[in-house]
Amino acid sequence: MQFHQVSERELPILYRLNRRMAESEGQGELFTAEYASYRQVFDGDRPPVRAWLLTEGEEVFGFIIWQEKFASYMGRIALYVEDLWLEESHRDSERQDAVLDELLQRAEAAGYCRVEIRRLEWKGIDAGALAERGFAPVEKWRIWRKELER
Repeated sequence: MQFHQVSERELPILYRLNRRMAESEGQGELFTAEYASYRQVFDGDRPPVRAWLLTEGEEVFGFIIWQEKFASYMGRIALYVEDLWLEESHRDSERQDAVLDELLQRAEAAGYCRVEIRRLEWKGIDAGALAERGFAPVEKWRIWRKELER
């Protein structure tokens, strides 16, 4: 298994997988990103968001979309995982564990103060696998959202 930094050439693969993730979670109607705008956020020397394709050989079986987040109370940078998705055929606990372990190793090696992962309660990464690695749900805050018209 490898984490492969997404290049501009591979961005269409990430875009298709991200759409497939939304559809597999029953949220296909929420995926409204046009490819041009999607591409822009991954562009430039310091893009606001980055991604890894998860691969075995030539096969792509998932992705991680992440960004840096300022942990103001600590005065340090954290790694925030917006999406971590594995193809249905690759969601076994062994592969999931390997992905989480590699993610934590990369974050530690890069000097991040913590890793945060957004997780749907009813689908996605196993809560037990997260807990085994020291993750805990943050229950102090809830996300409040207002969609803005464009």
